[in-house]
Amino acid sequence: MSTTATPPLVKPAASPPLTDMTEAQMREVIRDDMHLVYEIPVQWLNPERLAFVACTTDQWLGLLAADELCRREVGDGYPIVAGGFMVDEPEDVVLLGKPGSGSFVWRPATPDDTYALTVCVIRPTKALPL
Repeated sequence: MSTTATPPLVKPAASPPLTDMTEAQMREVIRDDMHLVYEIPVQWLNPERLAFVACTTDQWLGLLAADELCRREVGDGYPIVAGGFMVDEPEDVVLLGKPGSGSFVWRPATPDDTYALTVCVIRPTKALPL
């Protein structure tokens, strides 16, 4: 019989829920936290630099902007770096959190929302080694 006590399971503290950004905060994100490439606001979706978010309804223009940003910052085109790509259908979203957080978190927009941002996500077709 073991005499070592099993430590009690401790539930981690829950993070406070993220709140919707105001329209002014969403404009601030576009102005200050995104790159303007071919007149399209575009940014890496996550710190690992595996995917992009582009503020456009045109998937191919979003891909071109993401590819150009990848060439500027990584030195090669996104399809080559990613080994293939997918461009998600544009989606109307409301950003969550605060500007300047360095990551993009959103929820789908609803008919009750008074403002929304149209984005499409450009991502690799397969997972990449880090």
